[in-house]
Amino acid sequence: MTAPAWEVVLHDGLEQLGLAQRDGVESLLAYTRELARWNERLGLVHASGSELIVRHLLDSVAGLEMVQSLTEGRDAPAIADIGTGGGLPGIPLSCFLPHATIHLIERSERKCGFLGGALLAAKIRNARVVNEDLSALREPFDVIVFRAFQPLSAPLVIKLTRLLKPDGAVCAYKGRAERVRAEIASLGDDLAARLHTEMVPVVVPFLEEERNLVILRSRAAEAPTPARGS
Repeated sequence: MTAPAWEVVLHDGLEQLGLAQRDGVESLLAYTRELARWNERLGLVHASGSELIVRHLLDSVAGLEMVQSLTEGRDAPAIADIGTGGGLPGIPLSCFLPHATIHLIERSERKCGFLGGALLAAKIRNARVVNEDLSALREPFDVIVFRAFQPLSAPLVIKLTRLLKPDGAVCAYKGRAERVRAEIASLGDDLAARLHTEMVPVVVPFLEEERNLVILRSRAAEAPTPARGS
């Protein structure tokens, strides 16, 4: 049987990222089928077919190497995906980070219902659904990730950094460097002085648009970002 076009795009993209032979690919495929099946009905992401794969699935896993480096040396790191929506980037990351626990933070009960079903269908056991608003969270995390959630702002960054363990980091999926710099500048000098901020370019297969990750750490616990690919 011929594979659906989107599955071919996903496989080719994973090949480019060096992930096609990794454990977790089957879980990622199963999750993607659930996402495609329920997307239009639940309004999970504004894309379908190959666009869904490139802009959402491959975009999510393009940040895997950096997120993995931020968890190095931790036996069972806790990663929070804030405003996960349909499970992005948290579920794709969970497929390739079996040693971590991914907390899928989403305030919409309808979307949380989808997330629970998708985890069961994909047999993903290292992710949990948390039906809470960001303001209700109290648990400290090793790493916080988010994409398509909110622009970086002082109130948001203060909330997020308060949820980090002392040596934790925020990893925000962002677009053009020019816009990212404007968001960072909006934090203000006082907050910026308390943070170590790093912008890391990432390449998303088949996406001819600029993508960057923004890494935020408290300077009080500043440590060098582990070398990528080490």
